[in-house]
Amino acid sequence: MTFWESRLREDVDTWKALSCCRNPNEIFECQRQFTHKAVVQYCDEARKLTSQIIGAMGNVLSTFGKQHPALAVR
Repeated sequence: MTFWESRLREDVDTWKALSCCRNPNEIFECQRQFTHKAVVQYCDEARKLTSQIIGAMGNVLSTFGKQHPALAVR
């Protein structure tokens, strides 16, 4: 939830910044900065989620291997 709250705030801030732009170059730069920051944040969030999923799967496989040694992945 924290990630989505942060992204929503960024969206609102960007709209405010866009409304203050005085020429196409400022609009382009504002959009460029917004897009760059969003991509970095989404990639970081995806990395965190992937790490959590891999950790959870490791725990499941470890538990499964202990309960069913003949079927454990080696």
